[in-house]
Amino acid sequence: MQLNISLATLFCLAALFWAAGPQAHTLYAKPAAGPQGYPAEGEVAVRLLNGTFWKNESNLELRWMGDYAVAGPNGVLDNARVRLELSGPRSRLLFQPDREGTYAVGAATRTRMARLAGDKFNQYLRNEGLTDALQARQALAEQNVASAEKYTKFAKAIVQVGGNAGAGFDTVLGHPVEFVPLQNPAAVQAGGNFRVQLLIGGAPAANRLVYVNSEHNEVVPGGETHAYFSQRSSDDGVIEFAVSESGRWYIKYIDIQRTGDQEYWYSPLLVWLGAEVPRIPYESNWATLTFTIQ
Repeated sequence: MQLNISLATLFCLAALFWAAGPQAHTLYAKPAAGPQGYPAEGEVAVRLLNGTFWKNESNLELRWMGDYAVAGPNGVLDNARVRLELSGPRSRLLFQPDREGTYAVGAATRTRMARLAGDKFNQYLRNEGLTDALQARQALAEQNVASAEKYTKFAKAIVQVGGNAGAGFDTVLGHPVEFVPLQNPAAVQAGGNFRVQLLIGGAPAANRLVYVNSEHNEVVPGGETHAYFSQRSSDDGVIEFAVSESGRWYIKYIDIQRTGDQEYWYSPLLVWLGAEVPRIPYESNWATLTFTIQ
């Protein structure tokens, strides 16, 4: 049997493949409940959620996952001590600590692509609180132009193992966008202030709109703009806020950049064939930090 597949069809199938993936969900590494952290003995399990801080909405698959690592008081753990367990809504990152102390746990997805019509992309920007990007589209009169967005997601958690709240909380894992605590959350009490620095490309990132929330303030439908509060980072990339209650908290930021005036290499041909519309390319890196306050 001879297959007769047009070039346009092949390109459309490729576009659908690139568009697949968990684009509309945030990646979180969520520590176990309870302010006392994990016991000093045994394996530590940190849940991975692809959705909201309260609910896994799209199961992670191995083909979507990138690097993961755990660092503690003695530095980065050997790979033999860290493992990824993907089991639907119960996916976890597990590690065997080498001593009591504070650990930084990180996980990332592979880079994927999402392609949205202009109005859908605008709504996505609104839902995620990406007001700067939305205003830039409006200023360029591009709000009706479709988008092609390459995106990668990074999740980081600070977890306490045993009672020794020492070094390890400020470990930089090297994510393109990363939150680094400036104090150990295990030493911060409810009612106190917490300080964290936002790094982009390893450098402090100023004037970035960051969202903060606690597990007791569930986000209503409509996106992160309904979080506990938002704040712009200072000139040295620092965000400081009051942690009003004990429990688990998260900080979120999406760095999204317009990267050109036309689609990637296959788009002009698709447009010429009538199988595609012009699109503006974007690239985004998503970052979350979760931690527990006593």
